[in-house]
Amino acid sequence: MQQDLSQAEQLLDGVSGAPVMGLYDDTTDQMWVAFVGLNGSGYHPSELATVAAAAPVSTMDALADRLTTSWMPGMSGGPHGRTAECQQTLIAEAELSTHAATGLATKGAACFWMTPTTFGVVTLYPQQNRSDWGFGYDAQQMNGFMLKVRAAVKQSR
Repeated sequence: MQQDLSQAEQLLDGVSGAPVMGLYDDTTDQMWVAFVGLNGSGYHPSELATVAAAAPVSTMDALADRLTTSWMPGMSGGPHGRTAECQQTLIAEAELSTHAATGLATKGAACFWMTPTTFGVVTLYPQQNRSDWGFGYDAQQMNGFMLKVRAAVKQSR
């Protein structure tokens, strides 16, 4: 979760504030649900839209897996409004034959939202013991999930 927060701070030009974090164990779907939020001031929601307009990026990790991350701009911020953007990461594993039962590469997804005083990101991670490796959340599905998490964590002051 700290890595997610650090990436967000770099991605959004040093956005910072009082962090709120939560990690949830979804034993049914064998997923970790990570929420990282910031409360602060002076955030610029347009920065999030600018970042989301970037072209897909492909990198190779230390295990020779190819990771391609792309943004799906214009996602719904829900009833709390403002900017929401989601990204999806396709992970083409170098040793995909190890997981030949499904023939799927692992996908990751995350959604971000920003208002002038709040920032949040919800990310899904497959648990290590997950047997199907292709858990299949794309950015559109993740947006609906993020809206539920956002509604649950949003507290009036």
